[in-house]
Amino acid sequence: MKICDLHTHSVFSDGKYTPTELIDEALKKGISAIALTDHNTVDGIDEFLTAAKGRNIQAIAGVELSTEYKGKELHIVGLFIPDDALPKITQMVSSYRKKKQEANINTVDRLIADGYKVSYERIKENAVNGNINRVHIADELMKMGYINSIIRFINNLPIDGLIHIINLFLVLIK
Repeated sequence: MKICDLHTHSVFSDGKYTPTELIDEALKKGISAIALTDHNTVDGIDEFLTAAKGRNIQAIAGVELSTEYKGKELHIVGLFIPDDALPKITQMVSSYRKKKQEANINTVDRLIADGYKVSYERIKENAVNGNINRVHIADELMKMGYINSIIRFINNLPIDGLIHIINLFLVLIK
């Protein structure tokens, strides 16, 4: 029986493994196909595909795009992204990433105003390429002893800074 995992994240979003380590771990677990679907970035795809070359695993380029629909957060997973589409995706999500950075700074500022001794700079230092999300903020709070559950923190955190990027798929299917 073949096993595949079509929804994984690396350190380029909220995962704990590098793209190369994801391939290594998948092979250890007998997975025959794996997709890297980091949140709003394809920065790890080249490393991911390179790590799989010549090995007994199919690596699938993907992305998980965040958007909003009727006031609710929505994630769209795109798979089998062709190489020539990667720069287009990077360009399209750049405005989202700027808004996400502003939202993260606002979140940390609210935490500081509420008495938490957190630092946006310290959180950013601990994130690969400075790509911060709610998990990184929650991880810092957990390390400092403020919370004991990352999931509970994230589920209670307001979502701001989301934009519509569904048009990305219209570009990719042309």
